[in-house]
This record gives sequence, structure tokens and C-alpha cells, in this order.
Amino acid sequence: MSLPRCTECRKTFAPAATARLHQRVCGEECRHRRRARLARRRRAADLEACREDECERQRKHRDASVRGSCHEPASGRKSAELQGKLQQIVDRVVRLSRATFQREVRRIVRQSAKVLEAEVGGAGRCHEPASAPATVEYGSRSSARVEDVTDRDGC
Repeated sequence: MSLPRCTECRKTFAPAATARLHQRVCGEECRHRRRARLARRRRAADLEACREDECERQRKHRDASVRGSCHEPASGRKSAELQGKLQQIVDRVVRLSRATFQREVRRIVRQSAKVLEAEVGGAGRCHEPASAPATVEYGSRSSARVEDVTDRDGC
């Protein structure tokens, strides 16, 4: 039994077992070309109906963009809840000393790294984790001494 020829590129191909009787093209690229060719043929056969459909589609798109209905606005309760949480974070940071703030940032970064590793499973990382700086940006204290300092809130 001979192999069928692709209707687009004219190469022979082995059809999929489930589509042996009706497969016409060899692969995805030829399938896209075939679908485009058939769509052009359908549009040419009934040009007036195609033009009406296209006008209606564009009218709906323009109306939607004028209304700005791409996304719904955030609900009021969630927005207020988020604003309250942000206010708490800012208030807490303002009360912290510089050393405590730096410790908190490191703690958050470590926790974030653990969460990301758990989500990704350690596979496909494109960067190594950030290394600890040799010295603290502020002042001449080493990072080891800053870690030993406790804050006034006892954290």
C-alpha cells in the first residue's frame, strides 16, 4: 500500500493510526496552510456575508475598548483589606532599627527562596541564590555583627 501525499507540500507521509482515512496533510505547518487556504475559499464563495461578519466583529471590539471592559475593577473589600495590610507593613518598618530592618529583609528573602524552590522543585533555575554581602552597606560593621544585634521589639 502506498503512502498518501500531503495536499500542501506534496511529500508522502505516514498518517496517524486514528486518522488513516481522512488525514490530508503531513504536519502542523501544512495544516495551518491548508486551513488558511480553505478559509480564503469559503470567504470568496460568500463575500458579502463574510464582510458583514467582519464588520460586526470589529464593531464589538471597538465598543468593548470604548467601555474599557477588558478587566473588571478590583472589588472594594479586597482593595481596602490590601490597603490595611500595606499600612501595617509600613508602620512596622518605620518602628524598626536599621539592623532589624536588614535582618527582616534577609529573612523574607530566605523564605521566598524556600517557597520558590518548593514550587519549581529546584529544576530549571537560571541564577544562583544571592550571596550575602561581605560588609553591610551602612556603617563599618560586618554583617556577622549585625546579625547578633536584637531589635527593641524582641524579634
